[in-house]
Amino acid sequence: MPYTLRDERRIQRIFRDVSEHVAEAAATISDEVLVVSSDIVDLAKVELSDLRFSPNLVFTLADHLQFAVERTRENITIENPLAADVAYVYPREYGLGKTAIGMVKNRVGISLPATEACSVALHLVSGEAGEDQGDMDLVVKSAKAIEKITDIVEGELDISIDRNSYA
Repeated sequence: MPYTLRDERRIQRIFRDVSEHVAEAAATISDEVLVVSSDIVDLAKVELSDLRFSPNLVFTLADHLQFAVERTRENITIENPLAADVAYVYPREYGLGKTAIGMVKNRVGISLPATEACSVALHLVSGEAGEDQGDMDLVVKSAKAIEKITDIVEGELDISIDRNSYA
């Protein structure tokens, strides 16, 4: 939707190289969620300064967070069986995911479930690869492979491994 900006000093952030379909989807995201998503990505750029992120990451993460906020408001919880594996393979991103939950609470006023740390971490990992959702499949497949390997080790050695112990 076209808009005539009368005072350019009011511009706080400029997003470049964002794909058109991602920009269109951003219209359905609340301002608070979009701002907190941008803040999370800004923090990730500092904490993970050795990595480059896709320009779409702010919006794909915001899209996820918007749905997470809506699910939380409706008391709908989704368990993430990959959380321990993601925490183990991507500890820095998972730590940022935990921080992001607090940032959402402070900005939006919603306490997201702890499992959202894994989802945020997966978005950060996907955004690192630069292809957004296309690489998310690879990240999820890798985490599932770790889960299967853990199951095989448990079966072959007749032991039980606490998934949280290696996270």
